[in-house]
Amino acid sequence: MPPDPAVRVCAARFTASRLPEGHPDAVAFTISVEYQGGERWSVSHGLLMLGGDGKWSPGYEGPFGWYEPETEADRAAYEAAFGAWRDAHLFTLADALDLAREHAAKLVVNGLTVADVLARTEEDA
Repeated sequence: MPPDPAVRVCAARFTASRLPEGHPDAVAFTISVEYQGGERWSVSHGLLMLGGDGKWSPGYEGPFGWYEPETEADRAAYEAAFGAWRDAHLFTLADALDLAREHAAKLVVNGLTVADVLARTEEDA
């Protein structure tokens, strides 16, 4: 049966890591680039998202971040603030991949750098 041309297929996730595929610590030292729609991509490490300012964010922390806005004015304020936060944390694919490569090279997890993990792996071999 030929493929259905109405079915949309797209790449939605890339990963970047300085550790080799299959390394036991690779998951902890991997940056993800994920499609968010509208030709925009996020860069994340675990639950943290990278912002345009180069800082990792645990998520939106602005007005009404933890409770439902009650009025239309509150809803509008929330949507504007969340939209601005989201825009500051989304990139073009090219920029997202560049940022993922850059940050994968300098990740520190539990006080260990990629170089530390690779050296430890060589010692264990």
